[in-house]
Amino acid sequence: MGDRALENRIRKIKELEAQKKELEAQINSLKDEIREDMTAKQLEEYRTKHFVIRFKEVISRCFDGKAFSAAYPDLYDSYRVAQSSMRLTIS
Repeated sequence: MGDRALENRIRKIKELEAQKKELEAQINSLKDEIREDMTAKQLEEYRTKHFVIRFKEVISRCFDGKAFSAAYPDLYDSYRVAQSSMRLTIS
């Protein structure tokens, strides 16, 4: 692939990333409107003809690796593994 083709691909990536950010902002704005409406109406679930919308608290339990590593540093280090990956960056 030549420089010109590479430049065109990078420009297209940058254009699509900008579109993605704009779409994500629009999606988040619409979701915020739905959340605000459901909160105002004190609803956890709402059914329309085609959708079921739920907005309720979810409690998750997860492992706190930071606290574990502070309390048991040797044990924590003995279970850590190195991982390798490839990363493409464009600047």
